[in-house]
Amino acid sequence: MPQPAKRSRITIGDTTITYLPDGFGAHNPDVLFLGVDWTTRPGHLQDGQLLLSFGSFLIRAGDRRVLVDLTVGKIPPTSLRTKPEPCATACWHDRTP
Repeated sequence: MPQPAKRSRITIGDTTITYLPDGFGAHNPDVLFLGVDWTTRPGHLQDGQLLLSFGSFLIRAGDRRVLVDLTVGKIPPTSLRTKPEPCATACWHDRTP
């Protein structure tokens, strides 16, 4: 059964990337991924919904800090959607000490 993502961290050399979850939601998978046969992907849906986690990446490299906010943007109602559209943007916040 799908679960929301948890905080996680990876370090490569002197760079550390931390995923900072700040929410999740269940969505109609056909709105975001048109034409996907979900019967060939068991375990990805919960009660017919796709569970998506939202959050940011905090990147630490030496004395630099960068917060990458993985915003979702606007997702139109299913009845209005006729073709795939971009649904994610990234916002960069450089917090250098």
